[in-house]
Amino acid sequence: MRGRPDEDAWEAEYRRLTAAHPDALAVAVDCHC
Repeated sequence: MRGRPDEDAWEAEYRRLTAAHPDALAVAVDCHC
């Protein structure tokens, strides 16, 4: 595993969201940066 467990959980959530909603990439950047 790379990074902290919460980072891994966020990455899993991110992948799930982007798979369902390609536009979520921009939303995720806006929310997490």
